Amino acid sequence: FYIKNVFNEKNYLLRTHATNFQSKIMKENVNKNIKAFTIGKVYRKDDQDSTHLIQYNNLDVFCIGSLENGTVSFSNLYWTLNYVMGKIFDDQQIKIRFRNSFFPFTEPSCEVDLSCIKCKEEIMQDCKLCSGSGWIEVLGAGMIHPNVLRNNGIDSKKFGGFAFGVGIERILMIK
Repeated sequence: FYIKNVFNEKNYLLRTHATNFQSKIMKENVNKNIKAFTIGKVYRKDDQDSTHLIQYNNLDVFCIGSLENGTVSFSNLYWTLNYVMGKIFDDQQIKIRFRNSFFPFTEPSCEVDLSCIKCKEEIMQDCKLCSGSGWIEVLGAGMIHPNVLRNNGIDSKKFGGFAFGVGIERILMIK
């Protein structure tokens, strides 16, 4: 999505991600434990269906910690997302699953699906929420790529991190 400035005839791209805050926070907290989040309006030409919007508010979360204490593993990412989704949907029995994906700033990367809050365990073929699959795509996540850490002055041999981003409106539509 580009807009043209009528005064100087330049095209400007509307923000497609809200993750730019991460670099600023990392540079201000080099080689320290960090837990942070931000919310920002973003614009994307994503899939044209009822689960994607072209403009929405994105919540970006990231955690960086010492690799020695084990608080930034892929298991920690899974636990954090499972806990957060359980709290958001007021159901600690809710299930999440990871599907392989690609995001340029995380490795490994995954799409995170939530068990359908309407179908529960009995998958209904006519469910409009999950299209009969039993799962709803909710967010993207992954381990922060070592190059991202290094480019922000963080020793990637001593520190690691995970990150995830979710559209607030998507969560509201599911609820």
